[in-house]
Amino acid sequence: MNLLQLLSPRFNLFLLTQLLIILAGSLIISIWDDKPIAVAIGTSIAATGGAGLLTSLYYLMNERRSAALKMLDEFGLIAAFDRRGAMIADEYRERLTKARKHIDIIGYGLNTFLNDFRSEFSTWRQHAEVRILLLDPEFPDRSHSLARMRDGEEGRPPEATLEEIRSFVDETRALVGALSNGGCFAVRLYKCIPTLNVFRIDDDVFWGPYLIGTQSRNNPTFIARRGGLLYDRLVDHFETIWSDRFSSPA
Repeated sequence: MNLLQLLSPRFNLFLLTQLLIILAGSLIISIWDDKPIAVAIGTSIAATGGAGLLTSLYYLMNERRSAALKMLDEFGLIAAFDRRGAMIADEYRERLTKARKHIDIIGYGLNTFLNDFRSEFSTWRQHAEVRILLLDPEFPDRSHSLARMRDGEEGRPPEATLEEIRSFVDETRALVGALSNGGCFAVRLYKCIPTLNVFRIDDDVFWGPYLIGTQSRNNPTFIARRGGLLYDRLVDHFETIWSDRFSSPA
C-alpha cells in the first residue's frame, strides 16, 4: 500500500469517524457531567475514539516507512553522503580493492581522484577494465569552454579545470592500453554538458549532481546497487557518453 492509498477517502473517513467518536464522548461528559454513569460512558467512548485515532496514525507512519523502504529497494539506493571526494575515500577504497570487472568514472578534471589514487592505477588495470571520462577542456570552444564556465561557477581561476585535465592525461598516458588478461586503462574526453558525477565499481555505483556555486567534491553523493533501477540507468548514461558520439581518446 502506498501513501496515496493511505490518504484515500476510505482512510480519511476512518480518521473522521474516530474524531467524531471522541467528540461524542466529550459531549456526553459535558452535558451530563453531574451523572457519574454518564461521565464513565462518555469517557469510555472518547477513549475508544482516541485509541482508534492513535492506532490509525501509527499505522499510517509505519505504512509510510514501508513505502519509503520499498522505494529505496526498487531504486537500489543503499547509502547517501553530504559530500564526495576525500570525505568518502574509504568507501571507494573498500570497493576498489575488491574490484574485478569494472571501474568507470566520469567527472570534470578528477584532481582529487588523481591525488588520492594515482599510485593504485597500475594495480587496478591488472584485474579490471578501468575507463575514465574527463571533460574536453576545449568543448565547445577554447575561449567559451564548459571547463572555463565551471571554474567561474566554483569561484576558481579560469584555467584551473583545464590544467587538471591536462595533468591527468599526462600522468596516466603510460598506463593507457589493454592487457592480455582482459584488464585495461583508458581515458577519453567527453563533449557534452556534464550533469552527474558517476563512479561505478563493479556492482555499486556512486553518483551525485553538479550544483552551482560549490566545488564538485562538496556535493551530495549516493550509492546505487546492481539490480536497482538507478544502477542500470547510470551505467547506460556512462556508456552513452563513452561512445564515439560524445567522446574521443585523450
